[in-house]
Amino acid sequence: MQTPLNTAEYREFIREIKNLIQSAQLKAAVSVNQIMLQLYWDLA
Repeated sequence: MQTPLNTAEYREFIREIKNLIQSAQLKAAVSVNQIMLQLYWDLA
């Protein structure tokens, strides 16, 4: 008998959550970089 933590569906669910988190982190980093670049241009 498989426990819920070992099922393929659960592993796929966790994989999807990780992908969503990584995507959000990347978008946040890009946004911050754009804002910082604009700040540097405004200061120069």
